[in-house]
Amino acid sequence: MMAKSKQKIAGFFLDLDGTLIKAPEEDFFETLLDLGMEYPLEHVFSAYMEARVWYRSSSHPYNTGEELWRGFADQVLIRLGIKDYPPDFLKKIREGMDRREEQRLYPETLPFLDFLKGKGVYLGIISSRPLEGVEEKLKKFKLAHFFSLVLGRESVKEIKPSPLPFLLALKQSGLEADKVRFAGDSPEEDLKGGLSAGIVTYLVDRRGRFPHEPHVVRNLFEILEKEGLK
Repeated sequence: MMAKSKQKIAGFFLDLDGTLIKAPEEDFFETLLDLGMEYPLEHVFSAYMEARVWYRSSSHPYNTGEELWRGFADQVLIRLGIKDYPPDFLKKIREGMDRREEQRLYPETLPFLDFLKGKGVYLGIISSRPLEGVEEKLKKFKLAHFFSLVLGRESVKEIKPSPLPFLLALKQSGLEADKVRFAGDSPEEDLKGGLSAGIVTYLVDRRGRFPHEPHVVRNLFEILEKEGLK
């Protein structure tokens, strides 16, 4: 267990998807369950992540919008071994994910942010998603007013797990690394990236997927307990 903090925390940086709001891959997994397709959670998450790599590679032949989303969803299904499906199957997946879109805020997100904001802690977002999409989500879920700093995919030359986004956040905030904490849900991107920048980093693992990773917490409130703030 990580020792409780002996100094005042001046800043807290956070990932967005999977940390403050449910990640799209969670919606995909739950939608498949609703459609009677029971695949292991890790398989769905892995397929989704591999499809994201395909998407970021710019090798896909699709334009933006609905055509791109259908192509992306198809890539996830292919990686799950699903190649033959009814013509309306992608539509059903999209509808299922859209229904979940309004309920993606984790229950402890607002109390957690309210608590830190009330303590005068500087708050920032470090995401690898496109900046426009990050800002839209912050606005949609009424979170934007909490954050003094928002970094997205275009903000730096290298995204997580590179230390560059974290170092830029430190520079723009004017804070020292030892007075900042970071929390994210990915061991590969968030945990490695934050630690590489010299920031105490927590891995938020609500589903118990990474029991052997260091600095794991099951929710955001556990961070406050570990830091001796509550």
